[in-house]
Formats: sequence, C-alpha cells, structure tokens
Amino acid sequence: FNDTKYKEKIHKKLNKEKKRIYKKLESNDINYFPSNANYILIEPNKTKEQIIKDCENNNIIIEHENAYYDNYWSLPLGKSETNDRMIDLLSSKF
Repeated sequence: FNDTKYKEKIHKKLNKEKKRIYKKLESNDINYFPSNANYILIEPNKTKEQIIKDCENNNIIIEHENAYYDNYWSLPLGKSETNDRMIDLLSSKF
C-alpha cells in the first residue's frame, strides 16, 4: 500500500486496458457501463447459460454465481490476451 509508484503504474496499466476494451466492446455492439474497478458491467448479446457453456468449452474459468444482474454481467479484467479471448467469446468468434 505504501509503494505509490507501483500503485500508479498498475492504475495506469488498468486504465489503458479498460479504454482498449471499451473500444472492442463498442466495435462488437456490446453495451457496457464504464467502471473505476477491475471489471466492466456489460450487457452481452448471449445468455448467461451460453456464456458459461462457451467459457467451459474454451477452458476459461470465470466466477459466474454472483456475476449476473438481470441481463448484465460483470466482466473481470485480466491480461490483454485473456481479455481479448473473452471479447471474442462474447462476440461469437469462437
């Protein structure tokens, strides 16, 4: 907590990644709410069941028990490669 340089570095990296993901979501017509956290609330074009099935079929482990609210899902952010895989999955590119 006291290492402010490291904390700033992580915040900058996360913000840069979020902006990149926002563009990918927009280009794939996936509605979202911007966030200050390490996740983005999205309205996927797929059902909860389809997302879970697609993740399982592609060896992607996600927290899904409490991640949904009506038609919205909290998309956790990870490494760029993982985020890209999730966007591909959500936009049916798998």
